Amino acid sequence: MSHLSAIGFRMGPAEFEALLVQTAPQGEMVAAISGTYIRVGASSGVQLWVQADTEGRVVGCNPHFAGVGRMRMGVSRLVRNPDRPLDGAIFGWAEPEPGDPEQGLYRFAVDSPELGSVERRLSAPAE
Repeated sequence: MSHLSAIGFRMGPAEFEALLVQTAPQGEMVAAISGTYIRVGASSGVQLWVQADTEGRVVGCNPHFAGVGRMRMGVSRLVRNPDRPLDGAIFGWAEPEPGDPEQGLYRFAVDSPELGSVERRLSAPAE
């Protein structure tokens, strides 16, 4: 299973690339510090975030799901990928202890498109 097949994209790389070429023009452009995202989504919440560098070349694509969370997350840190500036992650704890985002049920990480816009709304140290 891959991160794409987990949300219903069971196809080879060539088929997936053809899908991106077909659907990207219908997506919403989201400006980022290190390039541009093209968000392509369905009403079910499934989204693809196509990444383009500052020259407009496609450099990646990540699946995501937009929906309402069912648990609280205590954010402990935000991490940018130095080799892929359009990729980032949010680390934290599920159901944190009151007043302590560093304790909770268990630790986990969430990949985040456009981490730059997210970190303005969260209070956590960035790496």
